[in-house]
Formats: sequence, structure tokens, C-alpha cells
Amino acid sequence: MVHKTGITKGAAVGHTAWVCRAQAHPRVAAALAAGEISEWVARTLCRWTDELPANGREDADKILSDAAVCGLDLADLAGLFAEMYERVRAEEPDRDREESFEDRALGLVTTLGGAGVLHGDLTPECAAAVQAGNVPPPPSGPATGGMAGRRRRPGRRRRRDDRPDSHR
Repeated sequence: MVHKTGITKGAAVGHTAWVCRAQAHPRVAAALAAGEISEWVARTLCRWTDELPANGREDADKILSDAAVCGLDLADLAGLFAEMYERVRAEEPDRDREESFEDRALGLVTTLGGAGVLHGDLTPECAAAVQAGNVPPPPSGPATGGMAGRRRRPGRRRRRDDRPDSHR
């Protein structure tokens, strides 16, 4: 496709992916083709509904794409999907008992001064607990990650300053 059309390899991969997505999510693809939703929103909706059982995807695609067409923003769509997801999870047996958790990891590296950097692949529930401050978040400071002498991003400083004293 790259040589015949003159598009980049990344664009070719994106077009090929949409062929598969359109087959799996015809309602979302129709809304995208009609120009009612953006490609980014359509891709996000497809990614979300792929997390649902196959027998519920078509209905979820219809509800979410209709809501997007009506003007719901991504945050509202995420809330709507979260509600759908929780309802489906409540109806299914607990999948965590069968999972091996091999895709999850947590690592802590400490410096000579005792500060540390925590890296991990967390479940959504664990990540929410960390963000809410229910567990100590990763420490920050010049000694944790080679940032000495560099200016920090304002967002990172804001998140650090919002933490309780016990987590600093």
C-alpha cells in the first residue's frame, strides 16, 4: 500500500487497522464515515467496546456512537462506558481468579540518599487508589530519575504538591 499510494507506513497501518475495526464495529464506522464523529473518538469507542463480551459490543457501539453524535464529550462517554462495563462485570464470574497477572509488574529503585523511583503496570483499581492518595505514590525529587538541574513540568509539581505530607 505504501508504494502504490505514496502514503507513509504509519498511515498504511492505520488504514489497514480501520478495515478490521469497521468490520467489528459497523455502527461506529458508519458514524465516522458520515462525519458525525472524529476518527479519534471512533477509535476510542472501538477500543473501549472491545473490552466487552462479543454479544454486547453491537449494542454498546450503538449507544456510545449515538451519544457521541448527540454531542457528549469524551469524559461523558467514558462515564457511560464505565457504567456499561461495570454492569457486564457484575454479570460475569470474576476473571481475576483465572488470570496469572504476568502482565503486571512493580519495581522500586532507590538512590544512595534513600529516595526512590517506583515504576509499575497497575490494574485500573490500583492506579485509582494511588492517584487518590490511598497508597503512597512514587516519590519525586532531583535524585529520582536523573532530573537534577532540570526544570520540572508544572503538572508534575502540582500533583506532587497536592499529596498529603505523609506521601512526600
